[in-house]
Amino acid sequence: MNDFIPQVLEESGKWQGKLIGLPFYNNTMLFYYRKDLFEDPKIKQAFKEKYGRELTLPTTWEEVVEIAEFFTKKYNKSSPTDYGIALMFPRTHTLFYMYLLFFGEYRNAPLGIMRHGTADLEFGEYFTADHKPAFNSEEGLKALEMMKKLMPYSPDPLGSDYGETIEYFNQGLVAMVPQWTGPYLIFKNTLGEDKVGIIPMPGRSVSGQWALGINKFIPEDKKLAAFKFIIFATSKWADKNKFLRFAVAPARISTLKDPEVRAADPRVPALEVTYVTQTHRPRIPEEPRLEDITVETFSKILSEELPLSMETLNDLAKKWEEILGK
Repeated sequence: MNDFIPQVLEESGKWQGKLIGLPFYNNTMLFYYRKDLFEDPKIKQAFKEKYGRELTLPTTWEEVVEIAEFFTKKYNKSSPTDYGIALMFPRTHTLFYMYLLFFGEYRNAPLGIMRHGTADLEFGEYFTADHKPAFNSEEGLKALEMMKKLMPYSPDPLGSDYGETIEYFNQGLVAMVPQWTGPYLIFKNTLGEDKVGIIPMPGRSVSGQWALGINKFIPEDKKLAAFKFIIFATSKWADKNKFLRFAVAPARISTLKDPEVRAADPRVPALEVTYVTQTHRPRIPEEPRLEDITVETFSKILSEELPLSMETLNDLAKKWEEILGK
């Protein structure tokens, strides 16, 4: 049990302090970029001439905006890609977690912590430390503003989801894409490992772990069979090999430290950073209802059907409080 990454065991294997399952797929979001383009001397020189600084790997969304503009043909005719970044902001649950990539950076900054307190695992970054909505704030507005700033540099951001953004990057249409751990093998096999770079999310990532548990209502013999399978599927051997063979993100410390793994998969350094800094969606019964009304509001803001204002976010926060019974 001590070999499981502590944060992962707590996030995906426990509920209200009780062990209810074992981590199986330690999914999170990473930032993929075209390594060959970022390292091309002519492209680097052109970027420096245009922006007065070196083309470096982005660590903030502000830097991503500048780089995305550079790699968008509409704003730079010599760009090797049509667009700078592939974004998925559809009116689905995807938009709910994509918001945290932006909001998480500001929510967890010193000023955000001072205003909202430290987020806890059960309620996540959408809430304050005392479990009130945190997004109706300067940090919440700033996140949506940054999302809107990036939209001109993405193909169909409001109409694209998981599959579309994978294809945009895979086909060489964009230079960057925030995506889950799984598509790495697709990118590697299509573009070639030398063209695919991976870094931690410029803002904050968002967790998406899977765990395996046992249904307490099934017969005892099936419980035993399920237990044996879980022990095998989450073992050290399985954790390492499903990462190496199928790109299933690891849940064990031993896998991340394994020399063979570190030599074979360039995601490891980014994963090590991400697992301890990522954000979390709410783990409360009301989450599906909160998600539905939030996605509707955020989508209307991004499509300019609603104003990007504190009043709009306050209205959404009131709806949250009604659902939560506050």
